[in-house]
Order: sequence, then C-alpha cells, then structure tokens
Amino acid sequence: MFDLIDQYEISIVWILIIAVLILAGFSYWFTKDKFGYTFLGVLRIIASIIYSPLLYFKNCLISLTHFGEKGDSELTESKQYLLSKILIITEFFVVLIGVFILSSGIITSWNSFLPPKYLRDQIESAEKYIHSLDSTFQFAKTNLERLDNDWNAKKDQLIKNFNDERGKNKLTAEKENNTIAAQLSSNVSFQDLKNYLDAKSYLTDKSSIEYTRTDLENYFLYNIPDENLKNTFKKYGDNWITIKLADIDYSNFSEVDLRNVIQPEYTNLKYQESNYNSEAGGNKTNLENMKAEAKYSLKSLLLGLLITFLSFVLYMWLLGLLLEMIFLMVDLATNVKKIRSDLESKLLEKKE
Repeated sequence: MFDLIDQYEISIVWILIIAVLILAGFSYWFTKDKFGYTFLGVLRIIASIIYSPLLYFKNCLISLTHFGEKGDSELTESKQYLLSKILIITEFFVVLIGVFILSSGIITSWNSFLPPKYLRDQIESAEKYIHSLDSTFQFAKTNLERLDNDWNAKKDQLIKNFNDERGKNKLTAEKENNTIAAQLSSNVSFQDLKNYLDAKSYLTDKSSIEYTRTDLENYFLYNIPDENLKNTFKKYGDNWITIKLADIDYSNFSEVDLRNVIQPEYTNLKYQESNYNSEAGGNKTNLENMKAEAKYSLKSLLLGLLITFLSFVLYMWLLGLLLEMIFLMVDLATNVKKIRSDLESKLLEKKE
C-alpha cells in the first residue's frame, strides 16, 4: 500500500484533510445542526478503544479482590461451581500476564533508552583497566616523586659527592703512580712503559682505553719476568686507566648521565612513567570516544513505552472478549435454568 502511495505521490496529510471534509459534509447533510456530535462520537470511539480494556482490567482486579474477601462462599451456591472457579482463575492470569507485559515492556524500553550493552560493557572494562593502571603506577609515582624531591633539594650536593668520590679515586691513582715513577725512574722497562702510555694520552674513547689494558697485560706477561716488578707495572697501568676514565667522565658526563649514575632506579621509573602516560592516555582517549558514542535515546524509550501500552491494550481486548463470551455462556445457562424453573412453577400452579 505504501509503495502505491509513493508511486502516485499521494500525500497522507491531504488524504486526511479531504477525508475530514467529506465526513463533515455528509454529517451536515444527514444531521444538519448536530453534525458536530459526529466528530465527538468518533473521538469517543477512539478513546474507548484505549480506556475500555483498562476498565476491563480494573473489573478483573475488583473480581479478584471480591474473591479474596468472600472466598468460595458465593461460588458453592452455583451449579456451575468449577466453571465459575475456572473463570476466576482465568481472570487472575489475565491480570498477571497483563502486569508482566507492562513490566517487561518497561524494562525493554529502558534498555533501549540506554546505550547498547556491548558499549556499556566496553566502557566499564576500560574504566577498570585505567583504574588498574593508576593503582599499579601509584607505587612508581611515589618513588619517582621522592627521587625528584631529593634531586631538586640536594642536586648540587649529590653531584659534588659523586665527583668527590670519583676525584678521590683519581687522586689516589695519581699519588700511587707518582710514587712508582719516583721509585723506577732509572728502570729502562718502566721508561718504555711510561713512553707507551704517554703516546696513548690522546685516547678519549673508553673502549680504546680498555683495549689498552689488554695490551699491557700481554706486554707484562711476555716481557717482565720478575713478578714483583710485573705487579708494580700492572698497578701503574691500572692507575693510568683509572685516571683516563675519570677524565673522560668529567668531560662527557651530562647532568642526566650523572643522575642516572647517582639514582640508577630513576631511569627505570621514568620509563614506567612514559609507558603509563602513553598507555593511560590512549585508553582515556578511547574511553572518552566511547562515552561520546554512548548516547541515550529518548525516542526509543517513548516508542518502547507506546508499543508496550498498545500491546497491553490489544492483549486485554482479545482476552477480555474471550472471557466475556465464556461468561455469556455461563449467564445463558443460568438464565435458561431460571426460565425452566419459572415455567415449571407456573405449570404446577395451573394444574392446581
């Protein structure tokens, strides 16, 4: 039908307007000055379609209330006891199912008003995950704040202590080498060692300096047979390497490098903070996007409630008509019995 309307470009609004005008015309033609009551009758019929089932539902409730008050006292006097009891039970189920229709419809309408369940579940999971990230990071955050406070309050002292410790090692190595140089100033092998190390003074790479340590060990192994002298030479070479490494540290260490050495756990904590910021930030962005998508639908709620109410009205119409037909049969049987009883009484009176 709607395809036909679309095909011929028929306007539903104009159909309704013309239909009302035609109805008004015929009403005035047939009823003259009372044609307004025609529209009132139409409105009352439309209203009765809605309120009649509600009145029947009310009567069923009253019937159940009456049965609750009187019990079987009235039913036992009837010849249709079981049938009357079945009708009462049926009215009970009419009320019960009607209430279930309304309650289930309200719940369904409410669920349609809410965002989709899968989206609500995703939002709940995301919120729990972000909460777990916050809880896990809290310990690292506390330690990181402690290190930052210590560094900001004691940075200069911490760096000075570190440099003093390094300087102390370098100073000790220099004193020991000066003593060894004074003792072995006339030793040819020592002079060769000293000249070799002086030639290496240009080195500024730690790996190259460490490689020099290997060269010295090989040299001592094959060229210095005296163990005491070999140990002295080895001590001199180790001290030279300590001095060179300290000089490199002083020239190349930035404040960040120093901090990583002074507070070795700081780097790991900063890495955890970076991971947390990245992961938590991404999840919080996704959560905000999901919340923006999770909109409430007032239209679905109202439509669901309307469908629920119309379903309830249709249900009461169908069940009410069925029950009233059954009641009609019971009343018919009762009336037939009463008519027979009256006829028998009149026949007896005539015979007498």
